[in-house]
Amino acid sequence: MNQIILFNNLLSLTLPSSFESMNWEKLELMFPNEDRPQFIYEEIEANRFCTFSLLKDQKLSNFQVEQGIQSISNSIMSLYPTCLIEAPQLLEKEEKIFGYFTFKTHSKEGILRNIMYILSVEGCMMLGTMGCLLEDEDGVRQLMQIMNSLEIPERTPSYRRISNCS
Repeated sequence: MNQIILFNNLLSLTLPSSFESMNWEKLELMFPNEDRPQFIYEEIEANRFCTFSLLKDQKLSNFQVEQGIQSISNSIMSLYPTCLIEAPQLLEKEEKIFGYFTFKTHSKEGILRNIMYILSVEGCMMLGTMGCLLEDEDGVRQLMQIMNSLEIPERTPSYRRISNCS
């Protein structure tokens, strides 16, 4: 397992050692436009992937996560009405709230199960996607473990606190 730090220490997670950054050719094939996720990892042998995007222009508080994941789910379902596998849900971890849902898409490897999720990081939306083959139950468990490993590291102020001013 590897501890990964993303977005200048705003997010940390644990990835299995078998995951690596996606190669450029595959990256361009899976995410052809310029607005691709900032971080993309894959486990080539098992056809599993995960992406991480911090959308600084999209403000999001913990209180907006439920509405946000509903809205994203509705957008996906309006484009692909039969793709929903699991309706939007909330997962609470300490003081953070994750919203996620699962849907299927088609790839040359077969039908993929995609997990799309959001959480608030420094008041902005962190949008993540993870995927594996539809029948890959071990993959689903592994991807949910990755999502559960997400943490927002404690930030120490850049100034020194003084307890007594004299």
